[in-house]
Amino acid sequence: MRDLDGVLRYGEGSPGGLGQANFAHGRMQGLSLCTTPIELLSNDGKDTIISRGTGFFCRRAGRPVLVTNYHVVSGRNARTGEPLSSMRYFPKRVRYYGATISIEPPHVRISRVAWVLEFDEALQDALRTPPQVDGNSVDVWAMPAMPGSIFERDATRSGFQGAAAASCVLDDHLGPPILTEAGSDCFLLGYPLANYAGLMPPIWKRGSLASEPIIGVDGRPIFLVDAAVTSSMSGSPVVRRVVTFAADNRDIGALQEFTSFDLIGVYAGRLQGAALEGVNLGYAWHKSLIDGVLAYYGYGDPTPT
Repeated sequence: MRDLDGVLRYGEGSPGGLGQANFAHGRMQGLSLCTTPIELLSNDGKDTIISRGTGFFCRRAGRPVLVTNYHVVSGRNARTGEPLSSMRYFPKRVRYYGATISIEPPHVRISRVAWVLEFDEALQDALRTPPQVDGNSVDVWAMPAMPGSIFERDATRSGFQGAAAASCVLDDHLGPPILTEAGSDCFLLGYPLANYAGLMPPIWKRGSLASEPIIGVDGRPIFLVDAAVTSSMSGSPVVRRVVTFAADNRDIGALQEFTSFDLIGVYAGRLQGAALEGVNLGYAWHKSLIDGVLAYYGYGDPTPT
């Protein structure tokens, strides 16, 4: 087994037909194409990776946008504005990974492609303070994805089952809103280890809502999450999943669960402080803030879609 940074490499290669044989015609979950590692690059021209986070793609005002945390791309504490790095590092270049798809039946190739965002002086200046939405400083950041960096649904695409529905945009894999309350299960999709390669699917971390979501926390649009998560998962989408029904799929000779997903938040990190170290709680910002953040940065129509 090959490793990367001391951990097993994940995302490239496959055990051939053994995977489908072992998991009853198992298939890749569509949401796993909707996330990306976020890599903050050094400012010395060498593009050394200074730190990492997670981002995801969703659709707003009819176009794909990249979403993560403000602190991930600014290098600043979202509450105090102070640098997160002792070297007072503020990123000017950030790398994310889009995806392309090509079909030559019977072969389908999905490839990750690196894209670099270069922050001009205006954006660097805007990132000195966190975005303001409805009077709150929020630790959420979003901007339109670079044109052509990801693929979306395409009714004309064919060549494999589900070809037309294949998409890197989270909204294309979501169902109707799911009733959510304290104790509800959720998943955080991100990159806790620097071992991503190939298709770069995220690690799915299971958690549960640890606070009453309609109340908020500290007077802010935040909810608590009980999950064992690392700092590099900052910016992960928090999704709810329910099984709507199960049926005997005789074509594959297995029971098949039919599921529905709902995006509920953007994970931001662990609660920090001497009194909080043992509680193993993280927090996430409401997904509804994404539209306001786009409007704050001047990226078009804030109307939810």
